[in-house]
Amino acid sequence: MLKVAPTLIVEKVETTMDFMMTRLGFEKVQAVAGDDGLDFAMVVNGNVEIHLQSRAGAVKGMPCFNSPANPPPSSFLYIDVVDVRSLYKQLSDVEILLPIEKTFYGATHFFVREPGGHIFGFSQNE
Repeated sequence: MLKVAPTLIVEKVETTMDFMMTRLGFEKVQAVAGDDGLDFAMVVNGNVEIHLQSRAGAVKGMPCFNSPANPPPSSFLYIDVVDVRSLYKQLSDVEILLPIEKTFYGATHFFVREPGGHIFGFSQNE
C-alpha cells in the first residue's frame, strides 16, 4: 500500500472545503466541477490528505451507490496500491461494489465492502 485518503461524502463540497481551508489550514490541491458546483476536491495539510466527494457526484460516478438499497456511505477509504489488478484478483471472494475500471483521471480502481461493512477503494495510477 502506498497511501490512504479518507473520502468524505458531503452535500456541498464547497461548504466542507471552505471550513477545512479557513478553519483547519488545509489547502486545495484539486477540484472537479460537477453539474451543480464541485463534484470532488482534494485538500491537504502537511501530510494529511482528505478527499471530498459530493453525494450527487458519488451517485453519478459510482453506480454501486445508485440505489435505495445501497446509498452512498458517509465516508470510505481510498487506498493507492502498487498493483491494483493483482489485488483485484486476490479480493475476488469479497463483495465487489464497483468492478475494476479506468477512470477519466487516469487511475484504475475498484471498490469492495469489507466483512465489517466499510467500503475500501483501491487505486493505481497507470
